[in-house]
Amino acid sequence: MADAGLSVKVSISTDNIYNSGGVSAYTGAWLNVNDGSSYKIAKGSFENSATTFRKDEVTNPFVEGKYVVNALRENVTEALNIYVLGTDNITVRNRIQTLVDAIRANQFLIKVTLGNAQQIWQCFAADFTINTQLEFLHSRRATVNMTVTRNPTVILSTDSSVTTGA
Repeated sequence: MADAGLSVKVSISTDNIYNSGGVSAYTGAWLNVNDGSSYKIAKGSFENSATTFRKDEVTNPFVEGKYVVNALRENVTEALNIYVLGTDNITVRNRIQTLVDAIRANQFLIKVTLGNAQQIWQCFAADFTINTQLEFLHSRRATVNMTVTRNPTVILSTDSSVTTGA
């Protein structure tokens, strides 16, 4: 369980550029989805993740069972739920559109900072639903529930206690 005083920051890249070689470059534009005024991480985020393995198995007619000779992780799925907040439904709709534009890109980054530890995930177009407690016309809050598919390898992981030797 995380410490109640632990600082949590989650950002999604919004300016993704891809060249013809399939290499992506991120220009540094990020959407903070836990700023507390426009967006807030909702319950259920990061509670569950799932991955499977692509396995090469061999059998032998003289030995019982199968043996795994190679196993590679497939992409990981993460649950991320975000409250979208606003003073009126137009503001909420605009903020939802900004968020949806970021997560429906073929590839994007999510930067998760927990205290001093930071991870950056390479993600792929996310499945999502948008929920409101009232009719959308009268709602000042919506929840975007997404299933984010990410590469199993973390692109960058830093911890100031590691880099400073503390």
